[in-house]
Amino acid sequence: MHFANDADDLLIAAGLNGDAGLAELTIFVAYHVNFLTANPDLTRPVGIGSVAATQENPGDHFNLASDPSIRKDNGQLGSGTYSEIFPSETTIIRTARMTAAAVDDWFNTDGTLQNVLKLTGSSYTTSNDDFFLGDLRVGNTPIPGFSATATAKADFDIIQTLVYTAALTDDQVAGVNEWLENHLTGGSGTASSGLAVTEIILAADQLSAELTWRSKPGKIYAVDIANDLAGSWQELDDSVPSGGAATTKIVPTFSGGDTPDPLSKRVFYRVRQLAQ
Repeated sequence: MHFANDADDLLIAAGLNGDAGLAELTIFVAYHVNFLTANPDLTRPVGIGSVAATQENPGDHFNLASDPSIRKDNGQLGSGTYSEIFPSETTIIRTARMTAAAVDDWFNTDGTLQNVLKLTGSSYTTSNDDFFLGDLRVGNTPIPGFSATATAKADFDIIQTLVYTAALTDDQVAGVNEWLENHLTGGSGTASSGLAVTEIILAADQLSAELTWRSKPGKIYAVDIANDLAGSWQELDDSVPSGGAATTKIVPTFSGGDTPDPLSKRVFYRVRQLAQ
């Protein structure tokens, strides 16, 4: 789901814990952030509790900011101490876990789960159980506690999110990450770790097309073609090396050795990440 930089768009799931606060919480979110003119600490696509969207201070909240940090109780946890920078302009699976005595945060951009923040020794709870998805602190609405008139803008896509009102174990966190890697669905409907075709440019002669998709460094991809989704797919190439966060490949708009006359009116492409 796309959240635009020029709108106040927000989704709310209320009462996750019977309208009581939370002492344990685990949030998984797969998303892709394009900051544009945004302030990273105000770019918080998911979390418990919101400010700008509801025009109120919810007290003890738990928002995933992109500076990176976890914004808590009108302050921050971990800003400046993360072991990795926030990976903008690429798809990330982010996992944040809270107990009454600890907070952990993990980043996963290439199939490797990295614990990038670990805080212990304090009491972490929330005073509400309303889960917000979207513009927690950005959009066209002025931000209470920040400025009476200032707004912040951001542009991002949220692919999938899972919320547990419990603190999952490290093994469980790894297991859910593995499941997400294999079941994410991007904007094109293509599954596999956030893999999604982001652009198709048809050549002027209509004999070829330039495909671009989100990819992972070091991986190998295959591209298939079909003229009917109800029919069979034919493989065009099964050895396309990753170009990094994005991969581009020029492919024909027909299968087989001879150019059809006339060309098919409909062409479908499928990109697959191959096992290595």
